[in-house]
Amino acid sequence: MSYGLVPYTCNLDYINELGRNLKEDELAGLRESLAPALAQIDSDFMEPVKAIQALDDFIAGKVNHPSYPHLYWYVFEILCHVFGGRLPNESCYPCDPAIVDNLSSIKLYCLSHPVLPMPDDFPSVYACRPSSQAQLREELKTAPMPEECRKEMNGWLDFVQPHEQDLVVFYY
Repeated sequence: MSYGLVPYTCNLDYINELGRNLKEDELAGLRESLAPALAQIDSDFMEPVKAIQALDDFIAGKVNHPSYPHLYWYVFEILCHVFGGRLPNESCYPCDPAIVDNLSSIKLYCLSHPVLPMPDDFPSVYACRPSSQAQLREELKTAPMPEECRKEMNGWLDFVQPHEQDLVVFYY
């Protein structure tokens, strides 16, 4: 099995405040539109807790099922996709996690959601907020990584910086 980076552009503050940003009918529509993706998470993990429950908890800013932290993070990934987008990635999957671990401007689990539980295994989730993206670009110049991955990550920054979006990178 290969592991690598899966990058997204999004506004973390908006996603973390969904319960305040969306009206009840919009939240109901969101639940309905996410039903296939949530069902896929349920099928992949076959946990007694359903992904829709993790979504509802996320929106409410609470965690009712702390023994299943990975479900919350995979639901979070779906939200990054829906309220942002997945960025192209031809060169950083598969890759060694040291590629991002060696970059001080992209932080592991530094999201602003008040109660998101830390996963006990996967996914690993990194974020680079707009205020740190110039620093990340500088770090990429000398970071030990394949040149193709360096170019790819600079391309991600080329996309997120003009829009002042967050760069969120999942590793699994």
